[in-house]
Amino acid sequence: MRILHLLNHGHLSPDPRQAPASGVVRVALELARVQAREGHTVTVATAGARPWTTDWGGVTLRMLPERRFAVLEWQGKRWDFRRHLALAQETWRHGYDVVHSHNYGYLKAMRARVKLMHFHSDPLYAGHHFQPWRPQDFDTMLRSTDGLIAVCHFVAERVAEGIRHRRPVWVVPNGVDTAWYQSEEAKQAGSELRRHLNIPPSAIVFLFCGQFEAIKGIGVLAEAFAQLASRRDHVYLLLAGGRRLWESAAEESAADEALGRLGQDDVKRRTRLLGLVEQARMPAVYQASDVVVIPSLWTEAASLVTLESAASGKPIIASNVGGMPEVVTSDNGILVEPGDVDQLIQGMEVLASDRELRERMGRQGLALAAARSWEITWQRLKPLYGLAPNVSQGVDSRAPRRSAETV
Repeated sequence: MRILHLLNHGHLSPDPRQAPASGVVRVALELARVQAREGHTVTVATAGARPWTTDWGGVTLRMLPERRFAVLEWQGKRWDFRRHLALAQETWRHGYDVVHSHNYGYLKAMRARVKLMHFHSDPLYAGHHFQPWRPQDFDTMLRSTDGLIAVCHFVAERVAEGIRHRRPVWVVPNGVDTAWYQSEEAKQAGSELRRHLNIPPSAIVFLFCGQFEAIKGIGVLAEAFAQLASRRDHVYLLLAGGRRLWESAAEESAADEALGRLGQDDVKRRTRLLGLVEQARMPAVYQASDVVVIPSLWTEAASLVTLESAASGKPIIASNVGGMPEVVTSDNGILVEPGDVDQLIQGMEVLASDRELRERMGRQGLALAAARSWEITWQRLKPLYGLAPNVSQGVDSRAPRRSAETV
């Protein structure tokens, strides 16, 4: 089978494990690797200013040249098809059986036996720098798409609402490579990283991974840690990320103001800023921590950070938003209300003071991650790859939620 994974932006690296990458890109890459190992011919492609093509473990990675003149202006409106035309022409030339699009809902003119749309986030969310999908966006997407996929039940229900329950939406949770995050090499590298960062062996290290912007809750975490550090001497904060990871008009002012709290002398000495971290180093970063904090303020889907934290055997403190409760439970972590500094401090206090609880939650997280391999994710996708055009399978999206694969 010839499979094309389509990405909506140009953040694709010729060597993905040696560069930071968004969660959407990483899902596409991991699925492509599993499919290639099974013998399929797989390409991951997007479009940008400088074209290139390379092989990555049996997967073709391709940066297509944007079509410079594919911009139309008519009656005061402007349509930019530079990226879309490049992606469409890729499907015309190579005869793909399946086009699997990730967060890119405009599949008009794409050629394939089956065209799938994969939602990695809430399409109806309106806030910060996000623009919600409009009814006409859903209509356009449905006219050129054979199957709909969501990474969690929350996102599936939002998609079902957007399409007015005209199609089933398949819930296919993301996977994680537990062996990679649990390897002895990762654990040793994590210990070495702690020593390199001059963090005492007895310290409790809280980890944040992601973009430094208000929507990710970095300001809330900064405020909570500043207060926690004033009460406890043995807590440290590890920050992996930066202000500009992907294409974004991030609202930085609120985050910058709160991050200033981390620059105060009594807090700064227990804060470690790693900057942007390539994917190959992330297992060591997780292993260097004791607790992972995901304080998002928006309707976050079940992010890869949650699964990677679980696969690393680390308890999680996460905001009770979006798809987070589908992964983070009282067994493997603590849910707090988004933006509630006091609740976040309380959760951090509990885990900082109870080693037995941290270890028990870590074991439960490992059990969860073991059931979420990328191979399992691919097996759940296979029925959709076998769809005939314009044929839907699954239960009515208006039916009560069950343990089935659709809503």
